Amino acid sequence: MKNILSIIAVLFVCHNINSQIILPENPFDSFGNPSIRKPIEINRNGTHHQDIDINEGNYPPYPPIDPETDGEKYVFWVHGLNGDIGSWIRAADASQNNVANGFPARKLKSVSMIDYTQDANLYGAAQQLGEIIENKRSDQLALGEDPTQNFIIGHSQGGIVTRALLHRDLCLNHTPVNNLGYGGIITFGSPNQGARILNNKHLFNDMSVDMCKSLGAGPAEELSQKTVADLFIFKINVGKIIPVKDIVDNICTSFVGNLVDLAVMNQTPNITQSYYVGAPDITNISNCSDQDLVSFPKVAFYGIEPPEGLLFRTGAYFLKSPNEFDYFQANDDYFLTNAFIENKKKYDAAVAKWEYYYFLAQVERIQYCKLPNVLLDWPMCLSAKKREMQTLKILNAYKQGQDWFNRVDDQYKTIIGAIDYTKTTQWYCECENVKTGQFTSTPVAGPGDCPPSSKNGIVCSPVEYTIFSQIKKDSDGVVLSESAMNIPYATAPPRKMYNSSHMQMRNDDNTKKALLEIYDGDVGPAYKTAKKN
Repeated sequence: MKNILSIIAVLFVCHNINSQIILPENPFDSFGNPSIRKPIEINRNGTHHQDIDINEGNYPPYPPIDPETDGEKYVFWVHGLNGDIGSWIRAADASQNNVANGFPARKLKSVSMIDYTQDANLYGAAQQLGEIIENKRSDQLALGEDPTQNFIIGHSQGGIVTRALLHRDLCLNHTPVNNLGYGGIITFGSPNQGARILNNKHLFNDMSVDMCKSLGAGPAEELSQKTVADLFIFKINVGKIIPVKDIVDNICTSFVGNLVDLAVMNQTPNITQSYYVGAPDITNISNCSDQDLVSFPKVAFYGIEPPEGLLFRTGAYFLKSPNEFDYFQANDDYFLTNAFIENKKKYDAAVAKWEYYYFLAQVERIQYCKLPNVLLDWPMCLSAKKREMQTLKILNAYKQGQDWFNRVDDQYKTIIGAIDYTKTTQWYCECENVKTGQFTSTPVAGPGDCPPSSKNGIVCSPVEYTIFSQIKKDSDGVVLSESAMNIPYATAPPRKMYNSSHMQMRNDDNTKKALLEIYDGDVGPAYKTAKKN
């Protein structure tokens, strides 16, 4: 994501329309009370979108059963976008070996050495995944084992590749289910209905420009006036103090070069063209209703991150792999948020400081520029005025950075689709008494209902007011919950992983709980796996 968003710029145009309607003697009698002019309004409280399970009521009953065989089955772990064979390593290792506390290993063989090309589309990646599975199937058949006991677990894009494989096998090639090398699929944080972030990734450029410009305004203005060139106020990393002259470069390089790079063009290979919202491939995969596919075991796990500080809690596990933590211990996702808060405090302090300096400059200007002082010491008055303007410019510049900290999370949420907007408009008749300055604004059905002028010196104009209301949606910080939870024809209800961000869900406490549900058969008998002795 090599860019960052400017939250929504709206251009409003007022339309003045002449009307032949006869104006009342006093328009203020019929056109309401004085009000404040607000051509555009953003309702940031908004409404919370409720996720809907598209499969609710259609799940087949499945009584608890023991695994049909005590033989080992294969579990294929498929990584996501720009992942690698180690992306699932903690979960895969714990599933096969007794290495995690409170998590008994199962009679399975973890296959995590799975990689696939991302330069092609989903079907090209599915072809490679299918070849790996087919090789294992051949080995199992030679040993008299049942390959349909195997299943696939895919994270993020890996889940979509898995669904593409299922689509290819059942919907395109009509392979008999008994001839497959797997008997169920599970997705974790996969954009099953498309990834909105891919539709909006171009907005990251706007976001990064906004970030660097806003954060740099205060230090740049301060340095340009050579007031405190050696001021040290910004702490970026624990124990590391950075001079004000280096703050912008440091933040921009670190933030853009690490977190934001996810959506850079060269970091979103060709495969992502297959599953943006509305992409033909993901649409075709979701629309298949082949009977074998409908009944085939499949279930989705999806994360929900609390909305406050979403960007930085999500970004924490892009900067630091969840596999750096011990088994299922990637639970602290506030380390980047805390650093963010510390930097925000620095800008708040800078604003408070320069507000105080501006107050002192005003007092000084008043003192030197009032009579008779201004007559006796005119240069001091001019100097005081200059200092007042300088401090005001620095104050306003630092406020740009302060404002960025306040809006950046909503910018990011807009990119991933966690904040959407509905637009409503309302015509108002705005009237002004040119003699008294009295102003009124009254709702009307249309511009024709607003008389343009009056012989009493009252001038009216129709104005269309626009209100943008936020619609807030749950997400794991990258993929919307409404997308991740909805596999068409799922055979078990989706499972929510609350407080698990997109990358974190591969190795946190919720991952442990999810895998226990899977291996215990709580999401379907196809996944039930016996414990190792």
